Amino acid sequence: MAKKNKNEETQAVAKDSYFDSAIVKKMQKEYGADFCVPLSEIKDEERGVIKTFPSLDLALNGGISMGQTAQITAKPKVGKTTLALSIGAFFQKQFPGNVFYYKVEGRLSSNMTDGIDGLDKNRFFVIQSTKDRILCGPDFLTTLENNMRNFPDCVHILDSVGSLTGTLEMSGTMEDKQMGELGAMLSKFCHRNSSVVAVTNSLLIGINQVRANINPGARGGTKSPGGFAWEHQIDTELKLSVAYPNGKITTSDGNEIGHTVDVLVQTTNLGPPKKHALLPLIYGKGIPYKLDVINLAEEFSVIEKGGAWYSFGENKWQGKQKLIDAIEEDSELFKQIEASVLELLSETS
Repeated sequence: MAKKNKNEETQAVAKDSYFDSAIVKKMQKEYGADFCVPLSEIKDEERGVIKTFPSLDLALNGGISMGQTAQITAKPKVGKTTLALSIGAFFQKQFPGNVFYYKVEGRLSSNMTDGIDGLDKNRFFVIQSTKDRILCGPDFLTTLENNMRNFPDCVHILDSVGSLTGTLEMSGTMEDKQMGELGAMLSKFCHRNSSVVAVTNSLLIGINQVRANINPGARGGTKSPGGFAWEHQIDTELKLSVAYPNGKITTSDGNEIGHTVDVLVQTTNLGPPKKHALLPLIYGKGIPYKLDVINLAEEFSVIEKGGAWYSFGENKWQGKQKLIDAIEEDSELFKQIEASVLELLSETS
């Protein structure tokens, strides 16, 4: 015991002698009182974790945390923007900050946002080109940097990373070639802001394309543009594809109304990666939260299925559509099913 107390006294003396020195006081005055602290006093910040769709939260080991950079990749028309907007809507429901959307490709429309349940359009700000000025990549990235530094605890959706255009490419002719401009541009952005995302507790979501990998020795396959600095910046990566072999979602008479999105959690900062989530995407309506809950309830046997019949407690329905109709009409019934699913998820995590 005496030895332990002596060690503690020695550590206290070392700490006091360091922080009482003139050079440290000068640095504290210049950089701030907390620029240097003992390791014993560092505690993990409560950054906040956005709860999304139960199936996705299960694959992400709890949700998607603030203070990081995430990337959503897929081929065209799979659901990248829809998922990013949905994450933004979940954030708005759970936290007081705003969502900033950087409209690089110029494709955002009311049809896309109207289908996102709970999206608060008054707290959703769109940065876009105008007739007065067509924005290039540095314009978008400079605005993104300024917004992160001046408005902490917010979500930023960059749509898309691969469509950012360099100044030389924008000002040149169609015949000019500017190789590596995107990578150099993003490299500088990442170097300037690698710690800004965490310090300001921002969530930066980069939507990115999937392209054929034509690099020598790559042996085919696909990759996302952006360069090594951008790849290093990513904490959580979600790779989307249409579920195979039963990806189509159809009505009882065979009309296709959507598809199932297979989300592979390539990396996550909350736990082990390589888990999958299957999310239903209905055209014009986004990803229905209730349908995801129902699908997970069926998978966990919260809702029992026998033949064409579905049952929950004393409730029975013939056919899944009647089950869906029932939870749309009875909010209390859905809350009971949701509570059972979330309880199982909490036990799993």
